[in-house]
Amino acid sequence: MHVVMPVAKRTCTEGTQYIAFAVLQASISPGEGALVTVVGTGVLKMFKVADQTLKPLPLNANRRDTLSFTCQTWVPAGEYGATAANSSAGDKGGTAAAGADRERQLMGTVDGEILFFEGTEPRATFNVYEGHVVGALAAYSKGFVAGLDGGLITLFERDDREYYRQTKTFTVVDHPLAIRSLAVSSGEEQLALSLSGGPAFTLALNNQELMKMQDMNFELLGPGVHTAGVTGLDLCVKRPLIASCSTDRTVRLWNYAERTCDMNKAFAEEAYSIAIHPTGLQMLVGFADKLRLLSVLMDDLKTVKEIAIKACRDVAFSNGGQYFAAVNGITLSLYNTYTCECLGNLRGHNGKIRAICWGASDTTVVSAGADGAVYEWRLSDLKREKENVLKGCQYSAVIATPDMTALIAAGSDRKIKEMEDNSGAGTQVTRELETQSLITALALPYGGKILFAATDAGGVRCYKYPLTGEFYEVKCHEGPITRLHVSYDDCLLVSAGEDGSVLLLDIRDKELAKASTRQQQEKLPWAEEVLVSRAELEERRSHITELEQQVAELTMQTEYQLRLKDLHMQERVKEMTDKFNTELDSDRQKFELLLQEKNEQEMEYEEKLKQAELRHSSQLAALDGQYQIKLMAEVERYQQLLQEKEALNERWDEQNALLVESHERVIAELAEEAEAKLAEEVLAAEALRQEKTAMEKEAAELGVQCPNPKCSSIAFLTARSSGPGCKDETPA
Repeated sequence: MHVVMPVAKRTCTEGTQYIAFAVLQASISPGEGALVTVVGTGVLKMFKVADQTLKPLPLNANRRDTLSFTCQTWVPAGEYGATAANSSAGDKGGTAAAGADRERQLMGTVDGEILFFEGTEPRATFNVYEGHVVGALAAYSKGFVAGLDGGLITLFERDDREYYRQTKTFTVVDHPLAIRSLAVSSGEEQLALSLSGGPAFTLALNNQELMKMQDMNFELLGPGVHTAGVTGLDLCVKRPLIASCSTDRTVRLWNYAERTCDMNKAFAEEAYSIAIHPTGLQMLVGFADKLRLLSVLMDDLKTVKEIAIKACRDVAFSNGGQYFAAVNGITLSLYNTYTCECLGNLRGHNGKIRAICWGASDTTVVSAGADGAVYEWRLSDLKREKENVLKGCQYSAVIATPDMTALIAAGSDRKIKEMEDNSGAGTQVTRELETQSLITALALPYGGKILFAATDAGGVRCYKYPLTGEFYEVKCHEGPITRLHVSYDDCLLVSAGEDGSVLLLDIRDKELAKASTRQQQEKLPWAEEVLVSRAELEERRSHITELEQQVAELTMQTEYQLRLKDLHMQERVKEMTDKFNTELDSDRQKFELLLQEKNEQEMEYEEKLKQAELRHSSQLAALDGQYQIKLMAEVERYQQLLQEKEALNERWDEQNALLVESHERVIAELAEEAEAKLAEEVLAAEALRQEKTAMEKEAAELGVQCPNPKCSSIAFLTARSSGPGCKDETPA
């Protein structure tokens, strides 16, 4: 996902700077956290998906959001080591424990750094290679893989201390290109990678311990593809072959029945156009310096003839294959295929010829140029059969109907024009169709019910024919489509584009199937013959003869060596048999001696065992008697101690009874004394009470009051009569 963000303005002391931020990737976490991360050039943003809206999250990135990020990947859920579980000893309130449940992700930068995040907090930074851009990342259960420019692949494994540690680095040999994307298989056994402008490879992750870093450990994924724009495309009739050429200086033969690349030939110059013979045994390729006629051998392309046409932009064999037409600037040259004799040069265009096509009967050829001219040429006299010139329109594609009654062309005016020959008025445009897009190629099946048109936006349109304006478009390529062809049986549509891809589309149309006689006729089996040069065949035969002679010599040598080995082995077997028999006799004698010695030792040990048993029995009887005597003595001692215990108990009971009796007697005496004293006190108290009553009466009669408020009048009178003052009066 690539989105250009608005330009940001930054004010500094030197003036105002405008910095463009570009978003390179935006992804949502696979877990339940619903976290969205956006990275790019100077961009690092994280959002939380809540209530169908994106809420920005604060980042604790320490100004890392100003870095230029190139890629990002999510780390699959799993257990981490001790350091990961306790990621920050200084966090408050158990932040490390909470971080274990957060979404984890890795981010690569243009400076060769990889940042590891838990949630919105950075946990670690890994420096891979300074000066190398981290172009792709892929995580799996054991670690992650980083892809850098220069074809470098670095493996990281999980570590208990530092989250991850770098283990190995591999290089894609002969392809020092930037890694564009990485993917790990579901079983985590294979790693797939694609190069920027290069092929795709695989790496076995389960065998990385056995690999050497200096070796080429990558395997090409699939047949390979063009790494630059495809400039030429053609289909064979007798074989399921597609021929393509590209500015990557390669020519490829594709087998569309088996979906394989049968041949890949690299050249020193760029190829601009290609045509394959209907038999599939010859090929024309237009290079920058010359047009070459090549023989398609079993495993190679051999140059047969070089024709002095530079930068041939379009070339085509006739339907029968006996002629071919080649564009030479503003001239269209016709040649005999089998003799390479020039049949004539068709001149009439004032601008470069952009497209050509042959008539169904091979008696005419049609050309369209940048000068706005469309010509139909007769091969019989090399004169024009039809012509139409529209100034200001640069044609890019032309096609003729199977019956040659009409020509269909498209150009820079974004229109599809159908031209027919009107008697007396020449070739006129009878129908125009607005396309709103630049048409780069046209293809018309033999049935004539559908017209295919390729656009500069990478789409293929399917128009009903005769043209009504109705169409169905399929997006096929990332850039403009350069070539478009229909197979001979009207069942396959092949397109090629500037993105380097060749696309196959099945044509499934009921009306076309009814109208096309080629689809209804019985198909011949594909030709399986291959072309081999006589020199190569002789070389192969001589090589086979040499190999047969070598096989015969090796067979004789092998048989002789086997016979020698048999004799040697028989002698060895005899020697070993004699040796083993001797050793067996010796071992047998040793066994008998050992057996006799064993029997003697058994008898000796049995006698010793009997004597030991007798000695043991006598000792056991003696010990039994001794212990019986000791046991009786202990029993008598026990009885004596028991009697002493009972005597002590009786004496203690008597003493206890005497103590209880004396105690009770003392208590009774004390109780009697206390009761007597209590009675005396009661009598004294009663006498005092009576005396007090009498004195109170006397005091009341006399009316004398004590100056001390605490003293009663009776006490006062009593004191006065008996002494100097009141008993309650306190001296000063």
